[in-house]
Amino acid sequence: MTIVSILALRPHPLSSIPFDDDLSIVFELEDPFRMSAERIQELAIACSSDYPLASAYLYGLLEQRQLDSLRITSSVMRVGELVAASTDASQ
Repeated sequence: MTIVSILALRPHPLSSIPFDDDLSIVFELEDPFRMSAERIQELAIACSSDYPLASAYLYGLLEQRQLDSLRITSSVMRVGELVAASTDASQ
């Protein structure tokens, strides 16, 4: 078995939440990728005791979002520095 096929067999962490749980309904109605950071953290805390896999997934999603935000901020700052340098050079 290849690594890809092994990963494909693993269930999604949110599938550890039973269908009859209120949290399951929340994830049916709300997309974690479109949630605010505060909402993700709120749900991760709510999942932490009964569904640690779902909680870890949500914290990972939140961390990835924070890293993406830092990369974007860093890129914008570099562009600003380049613009300032080229403006200074042209004067």
